[in-house]
Amino acid sequence: MSGIIWPWERKKVQRELDSVEDMLESMFKPVDARPTFTTELRKKLVGRRGPLAKASLTTLELVLLIGGAIAGVLVFFFTVVRSVLRLVTGQRDKPKAGDKPEGKIKTKKRAA
Repeated sequence: MSGIIWPWERKKVQRELDSVEDMLESMFKPVDARPTFTTELRKKLVGRRGPLAKASLTTLELVLLIGGAIAGVLVFFFTVVRSVLRLVTGQRDKPKAGDKPEGKIKTKKRAA
């Protein structure tokens, strides 16, 4: 079966999934895990928690999002203020040393 489930096939797929779940529930009975097993497994998988792991990931994401938003707003306002000041003062970018000045282009005449 492909990864795409078309809207007209959703009911059929859901019925198939429900029947598989019902079959598995009838064949297997859930077993509660021993608390010592789960704590030992958690220790092995997680290990010692670092300073960033202690803070929830959503808190870290929120801090980064706020910091990025503040930086973006500051850059935006700096650009707007700089553009307005250049328009008001009439200041243009200075030409670089290698740039040719604008104006008439002189051409050499060929000797015939």
